[in-house]
Amino acid sequence: MVKLEKNLDTLAHSYQKGQETLNKRAFSKYYTNKITLDLIALKNERENSYRNALYCSQVITKGADGKCITTYCKTRWCVTCNRIRTGILINTYKPLLDTRKSYFVTLTTNLTRTCVNGQDLTSALTQMQKAFARVVRGLKKWGYNVSLIRKTEVTWKDKRGTFHPHYHIIVCDNPAHSGNIAEDMVLLWLKEFPKSSEKSQSIGITDDNAVIELFKYTTKMWTKNNDIVIPYPAEKLDIIYACMHRKKVVSVYGDFRKIEQPEIDEFDTENACIFLPPTEGITEQVFEWQDDYRTWVDLDTGECLTTFVKYTEEDFFSG
Repeated sequence: MVKLEKNLDTLAHSYQKGQETLNKRAFSKYYTNKITLDLIALKNERENSYRNALYCSQVITKGADGKCITTYCKTRWCVTCNRIRTGILINTYKPLLDTRKSYFVTLTTNLTRTCVNGQDLTSALTQMQKAFARVVRGLKKWGYNVSLIRKTEVTWKDKRGTFHPHYHIIVCDNPAHSGNIAEDMVLLWLKEFPKSSEKSQSIGITDDNAVIELFKYTTKMWTKNNDIVIPYPAEKLDIIYACMHRKKVVSVYGDFRKIEQPEIDEFDTENACIFLPPTEGITEQVFEWQDDYRTWVDLDTGECLTTFVKYTEEDFFSG
């Protein structure tokens, strides 16, 4: 009897977690639609890709066993697919990070001041990539064992009217080395960009929030007030996506290369499936997304799959 109750508790917890995940997926679906509609309106060569994001997770089929399946666009501008990628990356690299002391480093450059268009942004990203390679070589020459994860992020500074490309990095400590690898990384970076401000670089100890910050997106998707609106003008967001197209967002060095690398651009959709309690007497239900209701609806019965929740950025990426 105790074993049965334990199994039922585990199953109930699994269903509850599945419902919470589905609620977040409804939020991400609604948010994606808000963003992509403005991007589609630009009518450029990325229009079809933006439309793919609009149709992502449009229909959810719930089987007799409660398994909910759908199709995914896997584009970088889809909030739903980005959250799945975030989960994959955290599950892949966090076990090693939990065994090491590491630092969370942010590197910026003075290039932000003059980065006003797509050509400037592409040039800045190329310069930063080459400079970072030299920084890694410099750390190795100084006797460091370099193991790190680097993510490229680009934001838009509306008041200044410029793009802001920067790196978020988690770098493992070298306890046997007399120096501090994070501090020396910043030192070498500023030698590459001597006009950059030392105060604009940052170093902290890696915690769970830092890991989420590292993996959660290529460009910011939230406003400061957590409004569900496009965070930048569509033209600027489109430039960021165009410049980052086919570029590696997350790069790994050292021991992180020994980990089997996840196929985040073509993630296994089976791992993204959600299980809800089976509906007695129903073998299959089809739920279609209805933007007015901000959820998926069984058009035959009127049943809604989720209750809409407006998540903050912190809550959305937790769990």
